[in-house]
Amino acid sequence: MKKVLVLALCAIMMVGVVSAHAESLYPRLCIVIEVYNGIVICQDKGGNLWAFYNEDDEWEVGDICNLLMDDNSDDITEHEIVEVFWEGYTENIDLFFVLNGWC
Repeated sequence: MKKVLVLALCAIMMVGVVSAHAESLYPRLCIVIEVYNGIVICQDKGGNLWAFYNEDDEWEVGDICNLLMDDNSDDITEHEIVEVFWEGYTENIDLFFVLNGWC
């Protein structure tokens, strides 16, 4: 009986940790503006620049990506990229900025 109770308490604690972490995650849409030496640099609507490592050399300028971010604090410079998702491509970055109200 003690083992069952201990396992149940452990499961409850794990769910609490996972849900607390999930509350700090949010998506951030960006467009790739530069790829250099395996580093992808992208820009969000606010003009913030974010960078991540390009493992497979698949990213190109003009790719649209969605960054899963962790808001470690209120200071945006402390936010971390958790995961990156490819969302599409645009040939005209300036037009993308205008159409999406990023100007």
